[in-house]
Amino acid sequence: MNNPYPLINEADINIKLKAKWIAPAETRKENFYFLARKKFDVTCVSEKALLRITADSRYAVYLNGRFIAAGPVRGTHKRYFYDSYDISAGLQSGTNWIAAEIYCPVIATFIAAPYAPGLLAEISGLISTDSSWQVRQDPSHRTEAMLYTKQIGFSEWKNFSLENDGWLTGNDNMENWHMAREIGSADNFGGRVTVPRPILNLTSDIQPAVKIISYGNVPHAGAETGSADYAQLMQGEMHFQSPGVIIENQGAFDQKKCSSVTIFSNPWGEGVYLIIDFGRKIFGNVFIELECATEAIVDIGYDEDLDAGRLMVKRGEYRFTDRYELRRGSQKVAPRLHCRGFRYIQLVFRNFEKWVKIHSIAAESRIYSQKTRASFYCSDAFLNRLWEVSAHTVRMCSSDTFMDCIWREQALWLNDQAVTSLFYLITTGDGRFAAHNLRLGADGASADGLLPAVYPSDRSCRFPSLPALWTFTLADYYLYTADLELVQELMPVAEKMFGLYDVWRNPEGLIPDQPAMWNFIEWGYLTAGVRISGITAVLNMLIAAGYKQAAFLEKALGNTRQAGEYLEKSRAAVLAVNNKFWDQTKGCYRDCTEPTGPLTYSRHPLAIGLYFDLFEEPQRQIAADNLLNDNLIRTELYFQHYVLAGLAKNNRVPEALVEIKNYWGNMINSGSDTIWEYVLGRTAISNLGSLCHAFACAPLYFLQTGVLGIKPLQPGFREFSINPCLAGITQAQGVVPTPYGDISISLVKQNMNHIEIKMKIPQGTCGLTSDERRLNSGQHEFTLPYMGKK
Repeated sequence: MNNPYPLINEADINIKLKAKWIAPAETRKENFYFLARKKFDVTCVSEKALLRITADSRYAVYLNGRFIAAGPVRGTHKRYFYDSYDISAGLQSGTNWIAAEIYCPVIATFIAAPYAPGLLAEISGLISTDSSWQVRQDPSHRTEAMLYTKQIGFSEWKNFSLENDGWLTGNDNMENWHMAREIGSADNFGGRVTVPRPILNLTSDIQPAVKIISYGNVPHAGAETGSADYAQLMQGEMHFQSPGVIIENQGAFDQKKCSSVTIFSNPWGEGVYLIIDFGRKIFGNVFIELECATEAIVDIGYDEDLDAGRLMVKRGEYRFTDRYELRRGSQKVAPRLHCRGFRYIQLVFRNFEKWVKIHSIAAESRIYSQKTRASFYCSDAFLNRLWEVSAHTVRMCSSDTFMDCIWREQALWLNDQAVTSLFYLITTGDGRFAAHNLRLGADGASADGLLPAVYPSDRSCRFPSLPALWTFTLADYYLYTADLELVQELMPVAEKMFGLYDVWRNPEGLIPDQPAMWNFIEWGYLTAGVRISGITAVLNMLIAAGYKQAAFLEKALGNTRQAGEYLEKSRAAVLAVNNKFWDQTKGCYRDCTEPTGPLTYSRHPLAIGLYFDLFEEPQRQIAADNLLNDNLIRTELYFQHYVLAGLAKNNRVPEALVEIKNYWGNMINSGSDTIWEYVLGRTAISNLGSLCHAFACAPLYFLQTGVLGIKPLQPGFREFSINPCLAGITQAQGVVPTPYGDISISLVKQNMNHIEIKMKIPQGTCGLTSDERRLNSGQHEFTLPYMGKK
């Protein structure tokens, strides 16, 4: 969608903002909304006028009554990020009004670490936020709205009768406004500085509703209508059909007509529900243009799928519902301060007389604008669809940060980032967004150096695995981008975290599970109904791998002594794990020293050892032979990345392809447009399983590196492997993005012995084939053995 107010990149410009942070006098209420505005005069409209703006925590800004933008990207305990927009197209000679809605949860969520509600804005050369601005608490938003989810924060409860559209341009009751209170400067608001936004814009693509898939009546709610738990009301009420006309022109959306859908009341005061399908999952905002004959209430529920034809909007402590009290006449429900993840919405209209006309229902996508550059296509239709759905899922879970899922949490989990960032890099080749996420996590370091598991947030959640997992992320970032400057900047963060392992290590050379921490590894143990504790093999294998990745980074920085020390610690950690947990008769590791039930064995430490080349022979071969042993606890979709890549490294691509179809077959065959969090889908973890989860997209890496055989050997693909394996596939082709341009490759199985290859290698890179030929930039045609060395 063409934006008349484009976002301007000022990431590398040193600008001194004159604006002050402003707010009303009283702001410390939870779930706080306030309004701010300023009248100013323009004598001559320039060709370029920049609005720089940010808020704690969200803003929606308007110029002369027209919406400009919503933001900002998430800040941290150290930094707020401001957005820059060219608003010259909206300025007019003479009097102008800038106005903003500001929202702050005040409480900590998994997507915000608020200091205090506030707005900072300036239009270069014209105005800046200061005490001359008018502010007021937003009267239309109810602060007692229920929590949507504990991770995302509050639902939205808005009363349109208490909103005067004239406030955007000063055409309302001026007595309700007060002069703003200055509460901070751009370089110090709660100890945080304000800096330019470092990443690109988000999309604003509009997706109209596809179809009303069902409708009917709900009972008159009576006194329950005023309840703050509107999710419980929606979840528990009966759906039925009353006599008479309920809805007119219900096919308008699926027939793409330009007419309205009209909903009618009945003499019994019953409400009307509609369940609406958008045809695909969306992260963003729902927009509804409607007209009411009288006042009404509409509750909006959100879900990724249906259960017996209904939305499950209340799940335990989660309540996926917003409420809007509608006024008589025309209005637009446009919740720009909150993003939701959904495919389906349920509208329930209550307490209305006569009719409500819905003129349009649409959703605006708010994901990161960087598009997928990679591609994969082969003779297996299932793998093609799997690749497309996986790539789409990674993009769907990339907004202003990487998000674990769009629906339940929308959070940047730093442990998930170890694979999510890698999947993003191999599909987009974009280091900018990946670097931003790494820097965000670093801002959250505690006094002892440990990064939080989820950030930005004030919620205390610490994993002993984080030093290793975050170092995996940084090492992969460097391998795929060759950006040594970021490694130089962030390596001290990793070094300080690794110092904690020296404190925690016991006399046997192992790291026990840490008290007061969530000793989380991966959902596979939970799926198996197993709890491991005490000293665990998998945690210590992760730490061994972390040391090895840290050595790789230190060597790149020229710190050979430190690299050598980390390598020695990695070898010592593997030896300690072998001494404590290796079962020679079974060819695998015992899981832990303090099982809560019978002694268990799992795939997890074997997969980590194979993926990071931690084993010497013959243990490596034994581990590879036993990785898929059915007697071992299976990994869930996250750790399948290490399983699949570990198999590929050890000449087991056919077995990996079988694993893929076993794990991802049901979700692809179901027609899902995104990859699930668990193999079981939404029924996992008491019906809280996400159906759009980026960490579960392991086939992306496997198909690019295991089947196409393209993998960086030197940072930035200055040298890369060409080692394809088609297994049961007859032909495959794809594109692999690199900092130097795209590698394209086409593979055709000639016979059981050879693969015919055509490829294009970009300038600045060279490929090393499995038979040890070096191919420089340009076009190449050659053959390779059907299954080469891994």
